[in-house]
Amino acid sequence: MARNDWYIGDPTAIGITVNAITTTNSWGGTAQTQRYFKPMAGQAGLTIGREQTPLGDLSIDPPAISTGGERISGSFQLPLSYAYEEGLFQLIAGGIDTAAGAGPYTHTIALADRLRFGTLVYYWEDFKGVRYQLLMANACITQLTITQEAQQRPTVTANWVAQTFTASVPGAAPTLSTLEYPDWDDATCTVGAACLVNRSFSLDISQPVTEDDYGICSADKPDVVFIGRAGQRTVTLTVDAGLDSETEGWLKAAGTAIATNSLVWDNGAATTANRKITITLSNLYVTPTDTQRGTFGKLNASFSFLAVGPTPFAIVTTNAITVAEPPAP
Repeated sequence: MARNDWYIGDPTAIGITVNAITTTNSWGGTAQTQRYFKPMAGQAGLTIGREQTPLGDLSIDPPAISTGGERISGSFQLPLSYAYEEGLFQLIAGGIDTAAGAGPYTHTIALADRLRFGTLVYYWEDFKGVRYQLLMANACITQLTITQEAQQRPTVTANWVAQTFTASVPGAAPTLSTLEYPDWDDATCTVGAACLVNRSFSLDISQPVTEDDYGICSADKPDVVFIGRAGQRTVTLTVDAGLDSETEGWLKAAGTAIATNSLVWDNGAATTANRKITITLSNLYVTPTDTQRGTFGKLNASFSFLAVGPTPFAIVTTNAITVAEPPAP
C-alpha cells in the first residue's frame, strides 16, 4: 500500500553529548545533557544496516546468505560556535572540560589516551508534524574537521560510529542551543609565531577505531561488542597560502619542526563579552607540497602539516557558560 507520510528535512536537529566517565572509561556511562544543533543543509548523513554475505559454494545461485551485525555510522556538519560545542571537542580529544574564570569563562578540553564515548541523537519530522528520533549509544568521533574559508563562517564536520541505536517518538521538539557564530575576520592562523595570510585553512583530527567487533555467542549479538582504537590519532593542518620565500623555506627545511602555531577565533569584544576559540598546535612538520610556478598573478600553494608531540593539539574556548560542558542531566 502506498504511503505519503514523507519525512521532511528542515526540522532536522543533531543532539550531542558525552557519557560520564566511570573510573577511567566512558563506555556505557550516563549520558550528560544533550546539546541540540541545526546541521548545515544536506550535511546530516546516517548509515544503518547489515551486510548480506552469500554462501560461496559452487552453486550457480547462492543457496543461503549470512546476515551480519548491525552497522551504525554517520557524519554531520555544524556551524562552528564559541559556545556549547565543548562536548563535541571532548569526543575527539578524549578528556574532560574544565571550566574556570569569572566571566568570561574558559573551557579547557583535556587530551586523553582512551576513547571518549557519547550519545548522539538525530531528530526529524514528517510533513504531518509527527516527530521521530534515533538515539545512538556508545558513539565516538572518528574524524573532526574544522574548516575556515575567506568570506565564510567556519564549520565543524564530524564522522562517527556507534554501538547501538534506539528509535522513538519524542513528545516535543528539542530545544536548540543558542549558538554564537565566529565570522571569518575573527580568525587568525599562526604558523611559526607569525600570522599567516591565507585564503583558507582546515584542521583535521582523525582516530581510527574498530567498528566491526562482532562476537560469536555474545549477549550483544548482532550489535558491536566494543569499539576501540585501531591506530594512532593524527592531526593535520592544511593552509592555502601565498608562495613566498618564507613559506617555501618550510619546504626546504621539511625535517625541521615549526614551533608556536595556533588557530584562533576571537570576536575582539572586551571583558565579559569576549568570545574565543583557541587551538594550539605543537611542532608542525610540512609534508610534500605541489607548487605551480608558471601562472598569472600571485602564486599560491596548499601546505599540509602534521602536528607531532606529546600534546599535538589543545583546545580552549572562552564564553559565558559558567560550568563544565555539557552538565549532568
